[in-house]
Amino acid sequence: MGTLRLEAVRPRVLEPVSLTLEASELVFICGPSGSSKSLLLRAVADLDPHAGEVWLGTEARSAIAPARWRTELTTVRGPRS
Repeated sequence: MGTLRLEAVRPRVLEPVSLTLEASELVFICGPSGSSKSLLLRAVADLDPHAGEVWLGTEARSAIAPARWRTELTTVRGPRS
């Protein structure tokens, strides 16, 4: 998998988020309940409408078929407290 890049991704209630993750890089998104962590992940997974663009390597998410996107990107939820 190539670089995952978010450019001004803005789920419904968040300020725009931009970041770049290199292949095999692990990132933890943490925050209090209700801080929109799940909304951000749902936007990256293309499960909810959002502004901005998500890129995988040099390809925009909008140019990648949904089935391929799901095989290229993995999210893992931590235990609920």
